[in-house]
Amino acid sequence: MGGGVSRLDGETWTTCTAADGLASNFVHAVVVAPDGTVWIGTNQGISRFTGLAATAPMGDGKAWSTYGVVDGETWTTYTTADGLVDNRVCAVAAAPDGALWFGTRQGVSRFTGPVGSAGDRGTWNSFPSLRSSRVRTSVR
Repeated sequence: MGGGVSRLDGETWTTCTAADGLASNFVHAVVVAPDGTVWIGTNQGISRFTGLAATAPMGDGKAWSTYGVVDGETWTTYTTADGLVDNRVCAVAAAPDGALWFGTRQGVSRFTGPVGSAGDRGTWNSFPSLRSSRVRTSVR
């Protein structure tokens, strides 16, 4: 069974699960975007967490782990219904221009904002026809 995602604030571990708003307890990838939002790839889509003001992974003295939860405040879930090529997300990368790249079992998706206004789900571009569609690692 998946345990969600955990965050260390320097002293205490906090864990978030699907009960807190995470798309799924089975977490495969975590990245902190340049704007400080945390993007979590799961087997049921992407979870976007905006309850922190981080600037980089562990750059604020806090660590993320794919075994446990966070101190959940604001969660948004993105799935194939929003434009993600597949819900089983294995890799996440944040580009310097603010775009997010998601590697899945069916190809790659690119997400760009803006997000934040009511009902705004951003812009998606998906690339399902890679030679081998399974993408498990991404780097910038």
